[in-house]
Amino acid sequence: MKLLAAQPPMAWLSQTAHGYLLNEFLSPLANKRTDEYGGSHENRYRIVREVIDAVRSEWTGPLFVRVSTTDYVEGGNTPEDFVIFGKWMKEQGVDLIDCSSGGIAMVKVGTYPNYQVPAAELLRKEVWAAAGLVDTDLSFLSLLELYGTEISERRMPTR
Repeated sequence: MKLLAAQPPMAWLSQTAHGYLLNEFLSPLANKRTDEYGGSHENRYRIVREVIDAVRSEWTGPLFVRVSTTDYVEGGNTPEDFVIFGKWMKEQGVDLIDCSSGGIAMVKVGTYPNYQVPAAELLRKEVWAAAGLVDTDLSFLSLLELYGTEISERRMPTR
């Protein structure tokens, strides 16, 4: 895999979530393979490992990966599965995991402010740097109070 000549300030694997191909390999709900790409955590992660290795062979700058930390149904991935995957990503030189959720199982998820933050907090504690959806200044303040989460002064503008 060759990256384009114009090097961006960071590389972002944003389609490792939300039911896209790499997410389908990671999820035991979608991945029913019986070869070296299915079954165990290590096997389901294999293609993601190969993609990260390919990117890292061409790119030495910051690398972010977006993941769906839960499938929301029994038998699917949970945030604890992503502690395992996250440790491997860290070993491969991934700089940040962007925590999202869902995309494999067709379930209605009730969203509320900061609903993805607990999974991001688990990965931050167990692995290292992780980010979850935070959408308002009040959310930032409540996260500091509830979790003691380190929050960057630079953040996306609120809508």
